[in-house]
Amino acid sequence: SINPDVPLDGTDFFDKLKNRSLVDLTFSDRIRNIIRTNLTQSGVDGFGSSSGTQTNLQADPFGGSTASKFTTPASSSFKFLKYTLNSARLEGKNVNWSFYIKGSGSTTSATITVSNIATAQSATITILDGSGSIAQAAQYWNITGLSTSSWTRVSVQMNNLSTSGGSEPDPQDLRFVVYPGVYNSQDESEIFTSSWQIEFSPEATDYQDPTDIT
Repeated sequence: SINPDVPLDGTDFFDKLKNRSLVDLTFSDRIRNIIRTNLTQSGVDGFGSSSGTQTNLQADPFGGSTASKFTTPASSSFKFLKYTLNSARLEGKNVNWSFYIKGSGSTTSATITVSNIATAQSATITILDGSGSIAQAAQYWNITGLSTSSWTRVSVQMNNLSTSGGSEPDPQDLRFVVYPGVYNSQDESEIFTSSWQIEFSPEATDYQDPTDIT
C-alpha cells in the first residue's frame, strides 16, 4: 500500500523503498473504496456518531451482517452517524459517496448532508436502487418513502470538490452524515444503514467490500 492511511507493518511503502527493505508486493484495486471497513458502526475506522443507540451486526444487503441500526432518543434533534475524512485528500477531485439505507418501524425517512455547507449545496444526490424520493433544503437532503423491508442505495456526487470555507467541526475535516428521520425533529427515529463507499469517480460504482479483495 502506498497510502499512508493504510500502513504496511507500521510504515508506508515509500519507507520500505527508502530503507531498501525486501517485501512481497500485492496489487489490487482496493484504493477504489477509501473506506477501509465493511462495517458502519461508531468507533470503527473513521465512523462516529452523536448520542443515540446503535445496534451493530445487522443483516446487510449482501447476505452478511455488517449493517447497523441507529435509533435516536425521544424528542431530540441532530443525532447522526458520520464518517470523517481529512478534506485535503478529496480536494479538487470528483468524489462519490454511496450507501445503502432502509427504514425501521414507523421511520421511513432520513436526512443526509456533507458537513461543509458549500460542498453540500453543490452536490448532486440520486437514488440508484430501491424506493424513496429526495428533496433538498439548503445543505440537507431529505429522503422520504423508504421501505422498511428492502434497501435503497443512494449516491452523492461532488465534482471538483472544494472545501474552502469549511468551519465544522474542523476546517480540515469533511463529514459524511446520515440522520434518522428529519434531522431537526427526531423522536425515537430509527434507520438501518450499510455498505458505505467513498471513491474518486464521476459516478457511483458497484459496492466494493474493502475487506474482501482477491
